[in-house]
Amino acid sequence: GYLHGEQLNYQKSIDAYDKAIQLKSHDARVYINRGNAKGELGRYKDAIADYDEAIRLKPNYAKAYFNRGVVKGRLEDFEDAIVDQTEAIRLKSGYAEAYLDRGNAKGGLGRYNDAIADYDEAIRLKSDHAKAYFNRAKILLTLGYIDKAREDFEKARTLSRAAGDGIMVKDVTHELERLNSR
Repeated sequence: GYLHGEQLNYQKSIDAYDKAIQLKSHDARVYINRGNAKGELGRYKDAIADYDEAIRLKPNYAKAYFNRGVVKGRLEDFEDAIVDQTEAIRLKSGYAEAYLDRGNAKGGLGRYNDAIADYDEAIRLKSDHAKAYFNRAKILLTLGYIDKAREDFEKARTLSRAAGDGIMVKDVTHELERLNSR
């Protein structure tokens, strides 16, 4: 299942995880992985059901809460996404990705200062977190802090280039071009 997922063949991945569950249905990781494949296919409610089962099997599994929160955010169920990310953070201290995603959910609710606080924490925990700089910049721009937003976009572009993340470099460059054309 994992190899099919790595090759972006998500249906074959799901099929393999279905077989694994038939053989060993008490392994929470299998449900997480199958949920991830379902999420990649846009089957978000099915993915949530798999994350729910992983949590039932292993109640302290931070990754299950994190993944479920991400999917809930994709469904724009921001309040529940925040609850899941908060639980992931409680279970795994220093979980920068959970702070990032919780910030995204808070931003989705218009709670911009709370979102910035979560992005700040993600950056504190992982100083090279380009996506946290990028998302914080977008919120700062929304709030009218043009210079601070520009600084964060520049930092995100520098970090993305250093990481070899061409997609992020393109996204940040696009935002900077839009900002500079104002």
